Amino acid sequence: MRKNSYFNQNPLYINIVEKQRRITILHRGIKHLIRSIAEEEDVSKKASCSVIFIKDPEMREINRLYRGLDEPTDVLSFACIDEIDAAVHLSETGVSGPELGDIFVSVDTMIRNAKEDRQETWVELVSLVVHGFLHLIGYDHQTDAEREEMFVKQNGYIESFVKCGNLFLRERNPRRDSSNKKGGRTASTDPTL
Repeated sequence: MRKNSYFNQNPLYINIVEKQRRITILHRGIKHLIRSIAEEEDVSKKASCSVIFIKDPEMREINRLYRGLDEPTDVLSFACIDEIDAAVHLSETGVSGPELGDIFVSVDTMIRNAKEDRQETWVELVSLVVHGFLHLIGYDHQTDAEREEMFVKQNGYIESFVKCGNLFLRERNPRRDSSNKKGGRTASTDPTL
């Protein structure tokens, strides 16, 4: 993959769309994650992308339509351009520059994967967003060489963000703590409840 430096004046514009209510995703953390990777990869300037958080039924439909697989998956990326070059357009967001593409994350599958792998849900979220964004900027895993290059990058980014702690998820509806005599609310550390 060639690194691209396209216009150096403006940061990457990131549009986040929520089509789920199961968990609260901290958009600021997701934007910081993507911008940090984009800066490292030298593709952050004057471009835009979208991250759409959805449920399994919608992901299943997208997967069926575009990949012929009638099942949900955790993350799908749809890149708009293969290389960032002089192709400039005015996107729906009003940002002049290349539209990198869209990352779809199924929150339902993400939560299941985290439980099966016995890891925190926010770590799975970081993994999926990193993976999806690397696809948008041209990384792939079709061959062994591509797979090795992409997963070395991916694991490095995931490791660096996991060290920062959970800046990505918050429980939407805290559970009532039955041991609290006043019936007050306490925050749970598991956002999947």
